[in-house]
Amino acid sequence: MNSRHGSVVIIGGGITGLAVAHALKARDCRTITLLESADRLGGTIRTIRDQGFLIEAGPDSFLTVKPDAMNLVHELGIEHELISPSSRSFLVYRNGRLCRIPEGFISLAPTAVIPFLASNLFSLRGRLCVLTERFRGRSRDPGDETLQRFFSRRFGSEFSDNLAEPLFAGIHAGRADELSMLAVLPKFRAMEETHGSITRAVLAERNKSTSSPPALFASLRDGMESLVRKLASSIADVTTRLNCAVTTIAKANGGRMALSLANNQRLEADHVVLAISARAAGTILQAMAPEISQRLAAMSFASSAAVTLAYPSGLIDHRLDATGFVVPRSAGLRMTACSWSTAKWAGRAPDGMSLFRCFFGRHGDTDDVGLSNDALLQLARGELETIVGAKGQPTRIWIHRWPEAMPQYTLGHLERIDEIEALLAKHPGITLAGSSYRGVGIPDCVSQAKQVAERIARYRLA
Repeated sequence: MNSRHGSVVIIGGGITGLAVAHALKARDCRTITLLESADRLGGTIRTIRDQGFLIEAGPDSFLTVKPDAMNLVHELGIEHELISPSSRSFLVYRNGRLCRIPEGFISLAPTAVIPFLASNLFSLRGRLCVLTERFRGRSRDPGDETLQRFFSRRFGSEFSDNLAEPLFAGIHAGRADELSMLAVLPKFRAMEETHGSITRAVLAERNKSTSSPPALFASLRDGMESLVRKLASSIADVTTRLNCAVTTIAKANGGRMALSLANNQRLEADHVVLAISARAAGTILQAMAPEISQRLAAMSFASSAAVTLAYPSGLIDHRLDATGFVVPRSAGLRMTACSWSTAKWAGRAPDGMSLFRCFFGRHGDTDDVGLSNDALLQLARGELETIVGAKGQPTRIWIHRWPEAMPQYTLGHLERIDEIEALLAKHPGITLAGSSYRGVGIPDCVSQAKQVAERIARYRLA
């Protein structure tokens, strides 16, 4: 693909937009313009270095079981910067104490019976309910269901309420009784369909492997923004404009697209990729495609906040030998999860310091995220003292908020996305991509970016 096949404008300089530009360059597209409304690239990915501390304002890692992010790291030649978590263990706060997820608990299914039976995470009845999952038949209903219904059906309500719900509240800032199984965890539905049981599927996969499973997550030694910097460097010859917001898109002559910018300038392109949130895309498309705009505007988002606190290690009562913990709604606390950054990743703080990253915000509840910095800080300090015995004043504090940044894949999400894409087919030259649609993680966004680049290449060569 070369310039005679058309120009591409990418709206959004987050991980998706950068990965689209990178993938288009690999397909020899030379006429690319990247527009970002903020004053920096990377979107929610942001790493802060501050007096010996390395703080992630957004995601601190990516999944390794989805290969696209790892493949991108290798493409960019920064695989030597990869690091794995120092611990693979994590905890759940239940009944006033931190309970360890049992050894052998892979992919939310127990593969070692004795450690699971000895666990204090569930009651005896709850443990037996989980262990007998392999004997339950598969669902006869191929339709969508909530995460809560799936995990209750397979493993019992105790498992669903005390593990699945807080785990996905921490990841998605969402509610297990609202999130779509087909959109969030399609692999689990496929495992049930193929093997009749999640436990049997996990054991079958483990038996095929001759080596121990790799770490579920990976990060970069100098922080996740290293990925952004390297991507930006790989597209150095792409025209990139910061502080450049797009207000509307309209059809121009010859099937091209005309973009109106907030500074009253105008651009034309053969193809436009909206690598921004669904609501932002809906606003831009309102005049040209109102039916699509309405559907995008109706999508749900949750707000979240992260309070990162640095304490001298001597002020912490609990042994920090896990990656962190999640908190069920039933616990009566407002924190959804906490990442123990210094126990999770090497090089995150000076010696003798412990770093805690506390998360707040659930879908439908904006009270905590809307608190003042002082109130949010006091909330985080109080709950940390309750859970891990953090005493005294933290040495350093960082607070980051992401208003309506977490797309909610509620029941029927994929059907709604299919409808939007069918309507979008009436507007050739416009493409949507990003965490609002078919996966919220970094690997999902990179995968979408590659698919978008391939479609544009095929379209322009047709």
